[in-house]
Amino acid sequence: MATAQIFSTKAWFDFRGFTSTGAEPQTAVPYLQASTTEVFVQSKDLANNDVVARWTGTFQLDANGMPTGGSVTQIDVFSKTGEALWGYSGFTVSLNQLTVAATSSSPGSVFVSILSGNDVIAGGVRNDALNGFAGDDLLVGGPGNDIIDGGIGWNTAVYTGNKADYTWQAGDNGAVLLTDSATNRDGTDMLTNVELLQFKDGVKFVLTGDDARVARLYGAAFARAPDVGGLQWQIDKGLHGGLTFIQLANNFQHSAEFIARYGQNQTDEDYVFQLYKNVLGRDPDPDGYKFQLDHVKAGLARDQLLLNFADSAENKQHVLSDWMVMG
Repeated sequence: MATAQIFSTKAWFDFRGFTSTGAEPQTAVPYLQASTTEVFVQSKDLANNDVVARWTGTFQLDANGMPTGGSVTQIDVFSKTGEALWGYSGFTVSLNQLTVAATSSSPGSVFVSILSGNDVIAGGVRNDALNGFAGDDLLVGGPGNDIIDGGIGWNTAVYTGNKADYTWQAGDNGAVLLTDSATNRDGTDMLTNVELLQFKDGVKFVLTGDDARVARLYGAAFARAPDVGGLQWQIDKGLHGGLTFIQLANNFQHSAEFIARYGQNQTDEDYVFQLYKNVLGRDPDPDGYKFQLDHVKAGLARDQLLLNFADSAENKQHVLSDWMVMG
């Protein structure tokens, strides 16, 4: 697992260094200084500013003191004035891989490899850009207005305040714009591919489409917010494993937790009443109760009725005010 501390928006580093023609990268890495434990490399950031990368690890040197092999376990990048810009640690990558990246047109491929597991990635006080790539990642933007992309997997963004301290706005393609109402704390972040928000007082799920529908069904069946591992299983193994929503609802109805909450061998009247109480959190209104009961008496299956309650506009609003963003 790689642990990354990112210090600025220069979270992507162009290893190509200086170019002789202004168009093609040099074929050799522009080493500045090397020892058996540290290698310093001259390069540019994506804004074409001079930066220095320090590769920490274990290296073999030739007769001229230049590295010929070894492994890197930490990368730190500094401005020309010595300000720490960003760094990664907790991984191992060969010097050859970084050398290839240094002369490649796509140096970011090295970081895809470094961050392909379950990572912890933390931003600094500036406006950061964090990318988790593959794996189930924990991302902490910190102060500043950050761009956070969890990548593939089940990813969590961490915030310091309570749920009520934040407002959110839906963006394009499932993105979420999350704003902290407190000044000088978490700022405004743009989130993509993040499934869970961790706050001081609990969590909120960031889900859309069918995944959000599974979450609402889960909450309706058990009258509570889903636990993270359980919901992830229902989505990944249940929904994405090929089960229909009716099959999922039926599975929930036969679970021990559902039976303990709703009772066993309920009458139709009791079942409809319990749905109002457990899903919507209120006593049924007379007209609504009669409407639902009449449908059950006419042959509507109970698993379908559970799904109907879970999909209702009232329940959608209920979960959005409690434990879900988007939906």
